[in-house]
Amino acid sequence: MQILAGSSNKLLATRLAIALNIKYIEPKITYFNDSEIKVEIQKSFYNEDIIIVQSTSKPVNERLIELFLLVDAAKKAGANRIILVMPYFGYARQDNINSQNIIPAKLIADFLEKLGVNHVITIDLHSDKIEKFFNIPVSNLEPINLYIPFLRTYSNFVIVAPDKGSINRVQKISNLLNIDSAYINKERDINNNCEMISITGSVEGKNCILIDDIIDSGETIVKAARFLKEHSALSVSAFITHAVLSAGSKNSIIDLLENEANKEEFEGNTERSTAVYTLVREDASTGLTYKLPLEASYARGLLDNIFITDTIETSDLSTKFYIILPVLPIIVKELINIL
Repeated sequence: MQILAGSSNKLLATRLAIALNIKYIEPKITYFNDSEIKVEIQKSFYNEDIIIVQSTSKPVNERLIELFLLVDAAKKAGANRIILVMPYFGYARQDNINSQNIIPAKLIADFLEKLGVNHVITIDLHSDKIEKFFNIPVSNLEPINLYIPFLRTYSNFVIVAPDKGSINRVQKISNLLNIDSAYINKERDINNNCEMISITGSVEGKNCILIDDIIDSGETIVKAARFLKEHSALSVSAFITHAVLSAGSKNSIIDLLENEANKEEFEGNTERSTAVYTLVREDASTGLTYKLPLEASYARGLLDNIFITDTIETSDLSTKFYIILPVLPIIVKELINIL
């Protein structure tokens, strides 16, 4: 048994090798001027089980091609069984038939299976239906056990789905922990901008915990947080599995918080008062001062904390704004069960 590390999750692969006390191997990857890559494994895996670790995060297509080449190279090097640890499943948001009758997420599943993957371990798939795209075992690990220690520090709280896509995710946690839940009804316009329409469930005077699988541009989480505050939520925090953050710099969501905080979308000449937002976890002394309706004056910022997992390895995140939850324990446990 050996671990073969792709370029996207070397830190996770290293930690898995240490935890399982097995050998860690990096392939030789050559990048050509036209952006093609060549993957070489300079040893034999004859009759060995191989764990390949590779998230298919941005740049998604580059990571996927590298993964396909890794699997093929491992198979041709004699691997007996290939277990793929793919914490973030690229193309998972394209899980429905498009206008050309293609399901991109299913194509990825088909490619992996035909190349020789025997078992896939992933975390918090965007949709449960993706598991059914495979004819091989898929372990879709849920991060709830990573959340529990932090959720227990809250009192008088409710977990909230920021849109219908997270309702099942939130309901599972609600049933497991026997806590209240709510969800926000969200719509998108023709330009794909989202608007929060209504809330099902009670959030007034409560500490609200948003639960979602992906934070990308940050628009959904930021607008959901603002909507909850406008409906008298006491505080808002967010637990997110995958920090895709494809909008740009590490401060993209902070910029979005600032822009959202300064919006004045309210009609009429409502008397306004001054309030201070503390951007995520910054001190109030460095927060923004701006105007908003008197009835919506908040004592805190939009988001008190953002908890994310390390399924996507990146140097773009600052712990000043995020609390990182390592996925290593749940992956190790699953690998021990499989092996």
